[in-house]
Amino acid sequence: MAHEYPNWPMRLLMYGVATAVSTTRVTGGVHFPVDVIAGSAIGFGVGAYVTHKGRPKPSLPHSKNKIGSVKNAILGHLAIQ
Repeated sequence: MAHEYPNWPMRLLMYGVATAVSTTRVTGGVHFPVDVIAGSAIGFGVGAYVTHKGRPKPSLPHSKNKIGSVKNAILGHLAIQ
C-alpha cells in the first residue's frame, strides 16, 4: 500500500502498522527479532516488485548527446521560422 499510494500519510500509516505488528510478535514471544527483520525485508522487496512490475518504463530521449540535442533544437527552430 505504501508503494502504491506514495504520499506521506499512507506511508506513515502502513509502516506504523507493520512496526506495531512486528513489535507485538517479538514481545509476545512468537517470533525472534531476526524473523521479523527477514520478513520485513522480504515484504518490502515483494511489495516494491509487484507495484513497479506493470508500470511502463520511462522512454529515453532520442539523443543522449547534449550537443546533438542542442543542434537539433536550433535546426528545428530555424526550420519553423
